[in-house]
Amino acid sequence: MSGKLVSVANSRLGRFGGLLVITNLINAAMLALVYEHMMPTATADQEVLRQSLITLFFIFLIVTGVISWLFLLAHESRVVAQIESNRQTRKLMREIDAHEQTDMELQRAKEQAEQANDAKSRYLSGISHELRTPLQSILGYAQLLTDKQDLTEAQARGLNIIQRSGLHLAGLIEGLLDISKIEAGRLDLFRNKVQLPELLDQLASMFQMQAKNKGIELNFNIEGRLPKVVVADEKRLRQVLINVLSNAVKYTQEGSIDFTVKYRSQVAEFIVKDTGPGIDESYLARIFEPFERVRNTQTPNVQGTGLGLTIVKLLTEVMGGELQVESEIGKGSCFKVSLMLPWVNSPEQIEDSTKAKIVGYEGYLRTICLVDDDPVLRGFLSDLLIPLGFTTLEAFDAPSCMTLLDTAKPDLFILDVSMPGKTGFELAEDIRSQGIQAPILMLSANAQMPSSESMVTAAYSDYLIKPINNSALLDKLAEHLGLNWISQNETGDFDSGKRVENDSDTHEQVSDGQSTKVTIPNDPLIRELRAYAEMGYRKGVVQTLAQVESANLLPKHFIEQLESMSDSFQFDQLAQVLSE
Repeated sequence: MSGKLVSVANSRLGRFGGLLVITNLINAAMLALVYEHMMPTATADQEVLRQSLITLFFIFLIVTGVISWLFLLAHESRVVAQIESNRQTRKLMREIDAHEQTDMELQRAKEQAEQANDAKSRYLSGISHELRTPLQSILGYAQLLTDKQDLTEAQARGLNIIQRSGLHLAGLIEGLLDISKIEAGRLDLFRNKVQLPELLDQLASMFQMQAKNKGIELNFNIEGRLPKVVVADEKRLRQVLINVLSNAVKYTQEGSIDFTVKYRSQVAEFIVKDTGPGIDESYLARIFEPFERVRNTQTPNVQGTGLGLTIVKLLTEVMGGELQVESEIGKGSCFKVSLMLPWVNSPEQIEDSTKAKIVGYEGYLRTICLVDDDPVLRGFLSDLLIPLGFTTLEAFDAPSCMTLLDTAKPDLFILDVSMPGKTGFELAEDIRSQGIQAPILMLSANAQMPSSESMVTAAYSDYLIKPINNSALLDKLAEHLGLNWISQNETGDFDSGKRVENDSDTHEQVSDGQSTKVTIPNDPLIRELRAYAEMGYRKGVVQTLAQVESANLLPKHFIEQLESMSDSFQFDQLAQVLSE
């Protein structure tokens, strides 16, 4: 392209030079013609004129030469500039091509990283699924055996170790999945009422035993007064404290650990100070990275995945709290977790289920159909339910379950989600297509719970995640079957437990001296409204109240009372009214 531009410029220069030459020739011819006519009769004046014309011709010739030279210089500069511009343009084009190639390689690397991340998530999900099913049997049988009255002290201690180890393994699985959920922004928090002193006593006693086995002392101190009941996600709170305490016990070889709890202005501070080897200041940021373990000559070689502090930091941030750490080499470390834990005025509503053992239920005999391809899990569920007075029917897949329905009518179904052939969801739809309206509980090893919107339209009634605590499973049975448990307290006396209504709850309102009863239906919108109230989420309460009003689920005057509670931010009272 530059050669073509140069040739064009040269042709233009040639035409310009030719024009100058022709102009000079014409001037010379005119000068010669004047000179020829004036020569024969030349006078003094004509001679002067002739000399003037000659002088003018040479002046014009010199001016023309100078102009031509300047044009040549300007033209040469333009050509050189054009050539340099073309060269720089070619270099920029090559650089653009190189950037495009780099961008394509980065895109391919990003896609490979995303594929690797998806593969990691699938692997973790698969590992979780494979571990949760045997964990359900391990923890379930450990709880069943612990309830026996004729256990020796050694047997009880062994069962406690099995149960504690199983819960620890379940916590490790949850930790792996929680990191993926937090990074993807899909971690859900479920706020409920938690008996804080009882939770702290359990954790302190658990780690005091571990510390004693290592020859160190764990001191549990409460500064000031603690509320009996707070609103928090008990699972996540327990997870944070367990990881911090476990980290302190693991890395402290001698000395003591101080576990101090403070509560003021609805903010709880959990301080764990140890006398371990300490952490260098330059490494404090690294200890919160996944799988990162800072070691030096004084750090003991301990087992672990390197996820404990990572989970603590991420969960604390998700829960709106703050994590602080101070450490000094050779003197130990101090971790401080600050969380907003609102206190609750009505702790009497939380029942202590550990003081009474369920031995049966009131009413007629109930039949439960258990469908799972794992015979060990089916056997465990039968061993749990039959002593309580239930009749169980077992099936290993969807066709065998449908065959059972030809001769039996179960009162409730417990279905495994992952089975050969049809899944538990498909089996639930088949059961509903037969006109059977009995409650269906899905028992799954998949930790990803369905959304509340999908559960409203689903064929099943509830979704449970393995491993589920025995008492939690019995609570679900009582909720969906409307059971009234018969329990045996510590003195050996039999008591009739509280009945969990299935169809509706009754709330009594007093207005103008008259008592009127308001029936609260067991509707998904009511449950959602109650959950938003327990969370203190005003926008959700207002929107759900509007939906409840449009669906005519509650009387107008009762909705107005609920709206008044919402406007005055009395969410605890609102949730209490819906729960009574």
